[in-house]
Amino acid sequence: MLDTFPSPYMSFNELAIWIPQTKLMPPRLRGDIVPRPQLVQSLQHAATNHSLTLVAAPAGYGKTTLLVASAQSPAHMPMVWLSLNEQDDDPMLFLAGLVAAIQRRYPGCGQRAQALLAQPALSAQQVAGVLINDLLSALDTPTMLVLDDLHLLRDPAIYAMLTYLVEHIPPLLRLVIATRHDPPLALARWRARGMLAELRR
Repeated sequence: MLDTFPSPYMSFNELAIWIPQTKLMPPRLRGDIVPRPQLVQSLQHAATNHSLTLVAAPAGYGKTTLLVASAQSPAHMPMVWLSLNEQDDDPMLFLAGLVAAIQRRYPGCGQRAQALLAQPALSAQQVAGVLINDLLSALDTPTMLVLDDLHLLRDPAIYAMLTYLVEHIPPLLRLVIATRHDPPLALARWRARGMLAELRR
């Protein structure tokens, strides 16, 4: 029986035991969902042409449903999915989930970053830099990385790490964030640079 809550300084294999595989895949859509092909097309166009796409709307507006519908579309690009909750609100635990999600789509990717997760001398941003290099080597086609429910995370170090990721994003990676409100990221700067697409209520 597992009786120890995951610690940020567990090894990746120890942390991975605690990560439900359902966090690493799009949830199943209900059968009564009304199709929204125009929104799906808008999302796919945004993700194809921008490093970061922000899907921002209050609860109940169908953010997750839109992302799942995009994943099920015949024209969708490969997708890495990570559903977030309050337990992910630690930089190293967040990184462990991110690596697990990436490895579900690209087995073996992130192994160098994975090996560094249990080293307390390293910052999450340093590990993220290694992960960026791993992704740069592994990706051979445009890939969408979805972070669903980012608003549940509050740790400033996570947002510093995401800022670093966007600023150094591999050319074939497309980050898509679903959130109820704007995250504390450099949105104005990225908007001015043409890196950011926004789908709002």
